[in-house]
Amino acid sequence: MYKNWDRLLTPEAFTVDIDNYFGNIRLGYLGIVSEVIIGLADYSIVMMIVYFIYKRGWKPFNHILWLFAVLFAVAGSKQILEIWTLRYENFWLGEVTRAITAFVFLWGGILLFLRIPRILDLPNVKDLEKNNKELVRDFTECKQVEFSLRLSQAKLDDILNSVDVSIVCLRVFSDFSWVYEYQSKGSEAIFGYTEQEILANKNFWIPQVIPEDAENLKMSLFEDIFAERPTKVKYRFNHKDGTIRWICATYISRRDEEADCWIVTGVSTDITQRKKAEEKQQRTSALLSTAERLANMGSWEIDYRSQNLTWSKEMFRIYGFGSIEFEPTKATFLQLIHPKDRSRIEQITQQAISKGISYEVEFRIMRPDGLIRYLESRGEPIFDEQGKVIKLVGAVQDITQRKQVEKERLRLVAILEASTDHISMINAEGNPLWSNAQAKKIIGLPLGADITRVPISHYHPKWALKIIEEQGFPTAISQGTWIGETALLRGDGREMAVSQMIIAHKSTDGRVEYFSTIMRDISESKQQKAELEEAKEAAEAANRAKSEFIARMSHELRTPLNSILGFTQLMHSDNSCLAQHRQYLDIINKSGQHLLALINDVLEMSKIEAGRVKLHQNSFDLYHLLNNLEQMLWLKATAKQITLTFELAPDIPKYIITDESKLRQVLLNLIGNAIKFTRKGGVKLQVTRGSKDSSLNFEVKDTGTGIASEEIDNLFNPFVQTESGRASQEGTGLGLPISQKFVQLMGGDITVSSIVEKGSIFAFDIQYKLADKIHIQTQASQKRVKGLIFNQPLYRLLIVDDAWEHRQFLFRVLTSVGFEVREAENGKDGVKLWQSWEPHLIFMDMQMPIMNGYEATQEIKATTKGQATIIVALTASALDNERSIMLSSGCDDFISKPFRPEDIYDKLTQHLGVSYIYSEPTSAIASSSLSNVKLTKDDLAVMPDEWLQKLYKAACCCSDEKIFLLLEEIPQEHTSLLSVLQELTYNFRFDKIVKATFQENV
Repeated sequence: MYKNWDRLLTPEAFTVDIDNYFGNIRLGYLGIVSEVIIGLADYSIVMMIVYFIYKRGWKPFNHILWLFAVLFAVAGSKQILEIWTLRYENFWLGEVTRAITAFVFLWGGILLFLRIPRILDLPNVKDLEKNNKELVRDFTECKQVEFSLRLSQAKLDDILNSVDVSIVCLRVFSDFSWVYEYQSKGSEAIFGYTEQEILANKNFWIPQVIPEDAENLKMSLFEDIFAERPTKVKYRFNHKDGTIRWICATYISRRDEEADCWIVTGVSTDITQRKKAEEKQQRTSALLSTAERLANMGSWEIDYRSQNLTWSKEMFRIYGFGSIEFEPTKATFLQLIHPKDRSRIEQITQQAISKGISYEVEFRIMRPDGLIRYLESRGEPIFDEQGKVIKLVGAVQDITQRKQVEKERLRLVAILEASTDHISMINAEGNPLWSNAQAKKIIGLPLGADITRVPISHYHPKWALKIIEEQGFPTAISQGTWIGETALLRGDGREMAVSQMIIAHKSTDGRVEYFSTIMRDISESKQQKAELEEAKEAAEAANRAKSEFIARMSHELRTPLNSILGFTQLMHSDNSCLAQHRQYLDIINKSGQHLLALINDVLEMSKIEAGRVKLHQNSFDLYHLLNNLEQMLWLKATAKQITLTFELAPDIPKYIITDESKLRQVLLNLIGNAIKFTRKGGVKLQVTRGSKDSSLNFEVKDTGTGIASEEIDNLFNPFVQTESGRASQEGTGLGLPISQKFVQLMGGDITVSSIVEKGSIFAFDIQYKLADKIHIQTQASQKRVKGLIFNQPLYRLLIVDDAWEHRQFLFRVLTSVGFEVREAENGKDGVKLWQSWEPHLIFMDMQMPIMNGYEATQEIKATTKGQATIIVALTASALDNERSIMLSSGCDDFISKPFRPEDIYDKLTQHLGVSYIYSEPTSAIASSSLSNVKLTKDDLAVMPDEWLQKLYKAACCCSDEKIFLLLEEIPQEHTSLLSVLQELTYNFRFDKIVKATFQENV
């Protein structure tokens, strides 16, 4: 047996009997056909398995089926290869295929073995039939449930579509996008748009929301949705019909993890009407609150069932509490009532409850702030169905002010009763309503008499009653008040002259409610008035005489000064004038200017006393004014070898509005006085801002002789000088009185403090306004007129003046630059010359014989041709009213004597548009152009030290005569130095000479 097994394992055991096998041809063909059929069957099984997997997708056993497909594919391939080896001797292919087939079969068998338990769990056919029946039954039940659900859904849709609410269901994603899933038909009633319109566009909703509500609504809504919090929002929506609707929407959300979104359900209702009602209620409440506040009245309610006390907002204010800090109760309310009124109020309220009656009472309260207020309270009971009082409601009004008014009225009545004047009240018909005791006493009535029974005709004479009825009442009705003189009839029938005032008291609609009248006895004052009238007439006559005297003096003094100063200026400007003669002319000019200053002071004081000084405000540069004053006064201080300092605070404005001329004169007077009375040390001006934003303080300090305390009171009296002033033998004693009046006109006052031999401080303040730079007038050019610009019209100018020297001065001034000029000695000749010659402009003197300037001007201006002729008045008057008369008589302008040539040229430019050619000034009158003239220490080094010492002393003394004598010693080779010194001396610029020589003399 074992031998047979051994033979099976030997190679020879597998040897095929080729001859027997192939020798039988039929068997060979049959074997080939069998192999082909088996191979095809295997491949068909593979295709069925793949098709089955594709169609059924039987996932639990897919890998087994794929294994069977591989197994049958390998088996089929093995069968085909066996046929191949019959033809070709590639036996290894068949053996390898067979081995693979064996391996796959082995692998498949193992897997099937491992899957047998799961295969055994599969239901058999009976179980499948049973399950199928159960599925059919379940399917039938599902169909019934589905039908029920459809029926319920239809009912739900009917319900949702029948109510005026919008129900929406949507899915919201974390990127803030959303998708509509459902929208009820009620949306059309809420939003005006159909559910199809809303579902068609997911971005439909937000753009229709009012922009103010949309952004906050969107952010807060998404925040609540993502947090799965129920939320309620209110917003305004643009309805399809164009109206704006208030919408209240409630949303709930839940998370859908599988779809990664939130399922949101929202219900929206239209609350527009409710909002309107709320707004109306709020307006009503606000109106009620405002009405209570305006009426100073609060409301309250006591509920005796709950013992609750309710106050309105105004009640808290009346009682002095905040609505949070105090909780009103019946007990606390009683504690606030004044102790003297508390028991009375308790008794009244108990009576109202027990008897069910209304009440009205006044009482006092004590507020937490300590104030005692008077209140008026009204209460009314409210009953239940059984007639029992369950509540008290009422109102409280603060009548403290009314109580005070009543007290004030009683006090006023007491005052009126005690008055010595006749005081009465009369109704609109003219009948008496009330009179004080004095009125009854005057007309002879007892104090207790009823004045309403006495007509006003009983205590007024007929003539006075006529004035009252025809003038008093009508004027008081139209203008509110009438004041006049009438009379009262005393009890004995005598008339008493009275000054009467009637006042018409009107209602808000303009209707007269009553009249009040006050009458005062003026019997004695009538006599005094007559005496005062006589005194007034005498004073006015004296004042007129004084004004006429001032006018004559102004004319008499200014007229010769006009000639003196005018001709000195003409001679000084003549290039042929010798240097020595110029010195004399300068002395004459300075003396004349000094005399003019004295005259101006006297005239200014006269105008002040006559009350004719006025404030003439203008815009100007304060810094420029102070700089000019410093330059002007520095030389005077240097001559006395004292210092002069101007200090301005950093916050001082540059451009201001006030009276520049008066401010300049005040500063000149004060600083000039300080320099005059200071022998050593110095003078300082300090300018600071005042305590008010619109004021400036000026303080002038000096180290001079000082003023005795007993003399300070007389400083501002006209023509009165102090001891030091009399010792100086200078001035008129008018500078300080004029300065004080000017400062008062500018809204301030002057104060003085002084210590003898230590110095004085004069301080004053002024009011001002800020000015813009563009409003500052440009300073007039100081260049000397040389001639007329070429190609200008030839202007004809007429001079009408009875004084030959005045005509000569004007004639020289005008003809020297190229004007055509004629003269007339009086107004009559001037009118004739005007008619024949037709001048463009007339310089008219106003005081002339035969026909004065007023009459001549009126005759010329009365004609059409005369209206085109410019008339400039020449006046020596310093009074403003005289100038007003000139302008009213027809003059176009005026020039005050004495005047400068520049004044004449400026008027011609102003009225005729004349343009001039200017030359650089060489006189003291045009010294401002010397700012570019330089004199240095090196320039003077060519002269000996002794000469420089003399020049320094002469310049310090302002002695132009001594300087001109020293200039004669300058050698001819130094002509440039000579020219500079001459120019500076001619223009009185001693300050520049002192500065140049000062370093040499230290």
